[in-house]
Amino acid sequence: DPNPAVSFNSGNQNRLLISRLWGTVESNLMSSQGLPVYTAMNDDSLASRAAQGGMAFHVTFNGKNDLTVGWAEKLGFLEAIRESRHGGVDFWDNRDHFGLTIPGAFAPMLQLDYLYRFRSDLSWPAFTNCSTDGEPGDGSATSGDSLGSTNGHMEWEPAVVDSASHWQVTLSTRPISTLWGTLAAPESLTVDVTPRRLQRFALNPGESVIWSARRLSDGAVVQAGNLTVDALGLVTVPQVTTYRTGTRLLLVAQGGILVAPPLAVAATLGFAPLPSPTRAHAKMAVQWPRAGSASVELFDTNGRRMRTLLAGEVGAGIWRAEVDLSGLAPGVYLMRARQGNERAIQRIVLLR
Repeated sequence: DPNPAVSFNSGNQNRLLISRLWGTVESNLMSSQGLPVYTAMNDDSLASRAAQGGMAFHVTFNGKNDLTVGWAEKLGFLEAIRESRHGGVDFWDNRDHFGLTIPGAFAPMLQLDYLYRFRSDLSWPAFTNCSTDGEPGDGSATSGDSLGSTNGHMEWEPAVVDSASHWQVTLSTRPISTLWGTLAAPESLTVDVTPRRLQRFALNPGESVIWSARRLSDGAVVQAGNLTVDALGLVTVPQVTTYRTGTRLLLVAQGGILVAPPLAVAATLGFAPLPSPTRAHAKMAVQWPRAGSASVELFDTNGRRMRTLLAGEVGAGIWRAEVDLSGLAPGVYLMRARQGNERAIQRIVLLR
């Protein structure tokens, strides 16, 4: 690491400890895996060797003033992840290792419930080459962006369609929270998308795949084309235009037949499942069948309106918000979404 105080640099505490355990970097002794020990344990090499099967989706937080493991070592890992199309989200800021002397600006993004969208039997999209990615620099703490991320502004609906004939995901942009404020969700960005952990949408090297990207706000197909599956059985859709209001990406296998076009926006108004019972804050989502004026209101069981949660213009597709229920008495409430003559009701139980 450019900072001589980093503990893994030659002569420092962790480097001396590791050398006693596994030998020096220069000797690079053979391991039981049949690889030199520092190749087997190197994150860059691990990412490259696992490219076909893929690792789990990863979320990392890194400090440019981390003297325990150092910042410079992360650059090779981030590049190997990008080249191997593994996917994940990475944040870096000026924090030290524990964030005690220099706090981690991106600490609010450490949202553990995000990980509940992943299961071994569900596919997910890997993102690379996102147009809003930050510049990590050359490995020194003062180069590149002091606050940055890879794929930090990307969001996607966990309900991925993974069938024998097609694979489909709904993408959108999201805001990024910091200790000092919020970085707004971009109106649009571009990003490469690689389907990972496929269950039924089996791809063979050399096969053709047809793809299209549809903007949810007006239903327009904004991109389309043909791709060839690579030697590892992966297919990457380049530079998908992703909108804050949503983009639906569809891949159809060679010879695949769609019984019904999955690109259509939902024809009816409805709520996504809402965690209930809940406490002061709850995450909600409403599927709007079209663009236009809409509202979401909260009522008690006597029909009194307690809160207006949304009143304004929306785009077709999914609208999400975190609902602030603080100050309300515990009990049963009803959320009502309204657009034109359509209504949808969601019951919610508030606890204290």
